[in-house]
Amino acid sequence: MWSASRDSRLTAPVDGLYLVSAHQIQPGSATMARATILVNGAAAGLTMSFVSSSSGGQANAATRPIVLKAGDYVEMAVYSDTALTIVPAAYSKAALIWQGPA
Repeated sequence: MWSASRDSRLTAPVDGLYLVSAHQIQPGSATMARATILVNGAAAGLTMSFVSSSSGGQANAATRPIVLKAGDYVEMAVYSDTALTIVPAAYSKAALIWQGPA
């Protein structure tokens, strides 16, 4: 499902029902920070939002079921109203778990 040639994507190998999960840690300086799941480059209705108001980092996570066809892919897009110079890659996690035929 993951390929080094398309390292921002998780691709469905077969048609079916999947769980798509996203977890994002934002630095304490982030405001209106959010992570959104995209399916084939378009919003999929899974957005996590919060306003960071502490001096430490904050995390959020969400999971939802989604029907995908073989070759469909999911990506996680991360946004913040505050300009951030660095959000380490280790702060972002996504998973695509096949549940069975749709």
